[in-house]
Amino acid sequence: MAAFLRLLDLVMLFLSLFLAGSTAAGNARRSFSLNQVSRPDNVQPLDISTLFARNLLKYGGEIPPGAVQSAETASVSALSQNQEFVVPVSVGASTLQLSIDTGSSDLWVFAPQLPEDRRKGHSVYKPSVYSSRSPTKTWAISYADGSFASGDVYYDVVGIEGIWVMQQAVEVATNISNSLAQGAGSDGVLGLGFSNLNKVRPERENTFFENAKLQLELPLFAAILKPDGLGSYDFGFINRSRYTADLHYVDVDSSHGHWSFNITGYDLGEGEITNDSLKGVIDTGASLMFLSDSIVQKYYQQVVGAESNARFGEWTVPCSSLLPSFTVMINEYKAVVHGDLLKLNPVAPGSSRCLGGIQSNMNAGVSILGHVFLKTQYVVFDDRGPRLGFARQS
Repeated sequence: MAAFLRLLDLVMLFLSLFLAGSTAAGNARRSFSLNQVSRPDNVQPLDISTLFARNLLKYGGEIPPGAVQSAETASVSALSQNQEFVVPVSVGASTLQLSIDTGSSDLWVFAPQLPEDRRKGHSVYKPSVYSSRSPTKTWAISYADGSFASGDVYYDVVGIEGIWVMQQAVEVATNISNSLAQGAGSDGVLGLGFSNLNKVRPERENTFFENAKLQLELPLFAAILKPDGLGSYDFGFINRSRYTADLHYVDVDSSHGHWSFNITGYDLGEGEITNDSLKGVIDTGASLMFLSDSIVQKYYQQVVGAESNARFGEWTVPCSSLLPSFTVMINEYKAVVHGDLLKLNPVAPGSSRCLGGIQSNMNAGVSILGHVFLKTQYVVFDDRGPRLGFARQS
């Protein structure tokens, strides 16, 4: 019976690949929109110590000792609810709900042999009949809060909306910390940074986008995240109906694997541009906007009752306050984030204090623009250049 089911899996997979190949042959290259889905059953508390450790360490941020200690003991209060928005991806013989992360370059998933408490709430990777395990390669990720994942590297079929890569490196977590397993609302991560950031050793592997881009009409994708609902990603084309006016492009420095670019200035909401050259990164895996201490302090000086927690370093504001907007200057383009998006949930149920959407980058030396910024913009990640394109969402 098991042999029959495995043969049936092989036949179904072959048919799906054949049909996808026939479609691709007829239409040359493909383009599509990939809609996010929510995982309400996997809503997890988001604490500031974990957020700082996981968002800032990879950029060289100096995590406060108090924050790291609290993450390790899980003693810090939840600051907001982190509902996970994911996309369906065919990985081997399984369909998994993965988080898209332009701040990393690894496609990693949960192994079926993990202990039950590590697999709880997650679908696990099922190798296809085409899969093979590398006898020499491994991978590992770790964060300042003590969370980690590591394991084996498989080569398997990975597909999204008729785009298939036959020998894609799939990083299978055979070892994962309890905090990372419980804190992940997805079944893994689809990293869309540049391949030189990949964590497979002794030799890095290409990302899914790197391997699949020649199948797309254009070698690019675009992020359209939404403030109060499900967003989407456009692959292989630019959707003119998603944004207003014109796209404004800026060159990308991919030398460190990130979608890095130059910010030319900012406006704290007063209508006055401060010309200041800053290094910026677009990171769909980051929740907030992380800027230099001096900019963050100037911003919150405008908000009556704003406070910085000396132990953890996070800024909070009265939930009743009205926050000013923040504008990021990208050459001549003004990317405006309105104040209502910069005040997040209460730091605890019933609290009158809310978490600010702008936080310190803890001397990371780079401005990290995450969900708070992306929910206002149509952002194109274009491999030609490479370059980034920005426009206000319609």
